[in-house]
Amino acid sequence: MFQSINADIITLQELKVTQKDINNSIGKVDGYHSFLTIPSAKKGYSGVGVYVRIPGESEPEELKQSLKVIKAEEGVTGILKSHDTGESYRSNDLKYSIGGYPQFDDDTAKHIDSEGRAIVIELARNIVIISTYCPANSMGTEEGENFRVQFIVAILQRIRNLQELGKHVILMGDINISRDLIDSADSLSERNKLGLINLTENETEFEIINKTQCIDFIKGSIPKMLLNEMLIDSIYRENESKKPRILIDTVRKIQGRKQCLYTVWNTIRNSRPNNYGSRIDLILTTEELGNTCNNSHIWPFLMGSDHCPVFSDFNFNSLKLIEKDWNCIPIPKLEAKYVYKLSSGKIDMLFSMKKRSATQEFSSSSSSSSPSPSIKSSQESSSTSQPIKKIKIDKPTNKTQRNSITSFFKSTKKPQIIEKVDINLENSSMNKVSTNTLQDPTKESIKFSSGKFMIPNEAIPHCKHNQPCVLKTAKTVENKGKKFWSCAKDPGHSIDIDDGSKYNCGYFKWK
Repeated sequence: MFQSINADIITLQELKVTQKDINNSIGKVDGYHSFLTIPSAKKGYSGVGVYVRIPGESEPEELKQSLKVIKAEEGVTGILKSHDTGESYRSNDLKYSIGGYPQFDDDTAKHIDSEGRAIVIELARNIVIISTYCPANSMGTEEGENFRVQFIVAILQRIRNLQELGKHVILMGDINISRDLIDSADSLSERNKLGLINLTENETEFEIINKTQCIDFIKGSIPKMLLNEMLIDSIYRENESKKPRILIDTVRKIQGRKQCLYTVWNTIRNSRPNNYGSRIDLILTTEELGNTCNNSHIWPFLMGSDHCPVFSDFNFNSLKLIEKDWNCIPIPKLEAKYVYKLSSGKIDMLFSMKKRSATQEFSSSSSSSSPSPSIKSSQESSSTSQPIKKIKIDKPTNKTQRNSITSFFKSTKKPQIIEKVDINLENSSMNKVSTNTLQDPTKESIKFSSGKFMIPNEAIPHCKHNQPCVLKTAKTVENKGKKFWSCAKDPGHSIDIDDGSKYNCGYFKWK
């Protein structure tokens, strides 16, 4: 699957593994350098990974430099010990450490980095990648909120410090923050029911008309305010810091202020088919690097988790090449094959999908077959150029139970995969990052049922919006188990606006 996605950098979050679970299939993927971190506290909880593609011998030197890993660290504070020197990262000379560490006392720093929530790697082209799974405080405790704020402060301080050192930074993963009101379906619904917002046909006008509520949403929590104070495009301008805003949200840069770009859905409520969710999985970059981003979006059609992948493509033409022989620098000892003494493996089983009777194709028009660097992100426990996370197995014993990444490497059945994936490289110069994207999932060539894209034998009916319907299962006593077609859109608030084109049209048809 990694090869099919054609991504150069893939990050995964919430691996939920212990040291004994990390085997060849997880820690050493063919064609990639693998870096993993797991918690020292709360065993089998959290955990993140970064996979960096190994360029072929015939590929351009500029590409090889862009993907050369020269340093790698666990955690964000620098308190953990380096596998290369045996000393804490922040006590090492900069020759052996990435630098830019936030200022925390030792006890606080150890607590922040005790749950395996971040991997930081530096590439030879002065680029630092941070893969993170930020805490959510889902239990709503005071202790949990304090830890959450400490972690956010640490990671944002680290980014600012690295930027001041002249490094380009990419933060990618599950940030666990809906940065804006338009990124939270629950918050929109609650405010609409209370009559606090006015829904508009034009998405770009929503935040102008409802500015007060949009600002109040951001001010509703410290993590939201901290994140927005770093974002260049944020609508939140109160308490303007003396320090400049330095981060670009790549999806917002490319997609603008579109609504419903959700990346996670409630599996218990089965809210994914109607796209009623939250946008908390992000790819954020420092400004100079962010300005080279030429494509970025979500991939909700790739299943396997309650989260969907996010990807970004970058063009490195404007970034300076560093005149130095990097070939003599060995891969950091944090690479999983050294830490866990691994030999070889495959990760494809993680992304197995049900085989269908016809062929599913995803493609992008292109005019060149020469490879060039392309950086993409994946979400938790999944991969593509975005991270997939929190993978769910059908009908678990405990409905709220989340499964470890290892669950997807233990099947005795034959792997089931997408039958055909065509991804080509766009015409590009030697040091340009190509735009490698899957076909727009909204096009009718991709069919879906119950929120899962599929290739059925029968034609998919279209609703009153002239869009493909989703297949659902009736739960009433009279018709329990019967299948029916329904409009795929969120029930939303169509009764409150004149034009309900964005919301469920009420289409219904028995299968």
